[in-house]
This record gives sequence, structure tokens and C-alpha cells, in this order.
Amino acid sequence: MRIAGVPRVDVTIATYGYMADLALDAVWRLAMEQEIFAEVIVPTCISPLDAKPILTSFLRTGRLLTVEEGTISLGWGSEVLSLVAEGTQKGGRFIASRLGAWNVPVPSSRPLENAMLPSVQDIFDSTIQLAAK
Repeated sequence: MRIAGVPRVDVTIATYGYMADLALDAVWRLAMEQEIFAEVIVPTCISPLDAKPILTSFLRTGRLLTVEEGTISLGWGSEVLSLVAEGTQKGGRFIASRLGAWNVPVPSSRPLENAMLPSVQDIFDSTIQLAAK
């Protein structure tokens, strides 16, 4: 997300679906409260994935956070990080992180389900940690 008059973007956030809405909420908070600016990339198709926009943004920011509702292991975020790593093999520093649901079956209790899925606060906190590296 580009904010008028902001000369820099610190972090790339790649996400899809409902997590994109949460990421946008987190990005506004990050800009207003922490002066950390993020670009949110939301692919129109996640399979097959065109990783070019994500890679282009990552090469500009140097930091990538993937956010998904799927579990953190063996998911879309892992695949995105793999594609970006393959696209940046010429060296340089690769700073990336994944944020996803806990590696547990989805609970039938709404409060427990909400606890296991990433929230705006989780995205906010993860982006701050990533920007500090």
C-alpha cells in the first residue's frame, strides 16, 4: 500500500483472502503509530502463483512477511518464501517471516478458532519485529 508523500516502504506483506483485510488494518496502524510503511501484495490467483509482483516488492523493501489463514507449516506462505528465495539467489540479505494459523486442527469453539488464526495485532507485531531486523 502506497501512502502519498511517503518516500519509503519498509516491509512487503504478501497475503490473500480475508487476511488481506486484516493486513490493511495493520498497515494503517503501523504507519500511524510506528512510522513503519508496508506494501501489501494480494495476488488475484494463488495457484498458479505469479510471484513476480511479490519478488519485485521484496527486492525494493528487503523484508517479506507472508500472512495466511492456513497453518504455518507446509502452506502458501512457505511456497511464496521458497519462490522468492529462488528468485534472489544472487546473494544479499534475505529477511522474511511467516504468519499463519497454529499447527492444530481448527477448533469448533469460536473463541478458540479466533485465538489460533492471525489477527491484526499479530500482523502488527510481526511486521514491527521484521522491520527491526
